[in-house]
Amino acid sequence: MSIRVFIYDDSNERRDSLKALLMLNDRLQFVGEAMNCSNVLSDIENTAPDVVLMDINMPEVNGIEGLRLIKEHHPEVKVLIQ
Repeated sequence: MSIRVFIYDDSNERRDSLKALLMLNDRLQFVGEAMNCSNVLSDIENTAPDVVLMDINMPEVNGIEGLRLIKEHHPEVKVLIQ
């Protein structure tokens, strides 16, 4: 069974690096990415991640607000903030 991971980060380079690292591990599955949390609830509902890797400082909707929305509507999802 693999761990499903979604990435929120406004840096294309950091998202690409994290995706590359995830693909090196058979137990981790990259399921999606976004530059900010403006669609966080639909992102989570559409991809059903187990874990979210999230940047705090992003344009439009930041990581703190994204974390609040995830925990309010999907408390089972684990969130790691950088």
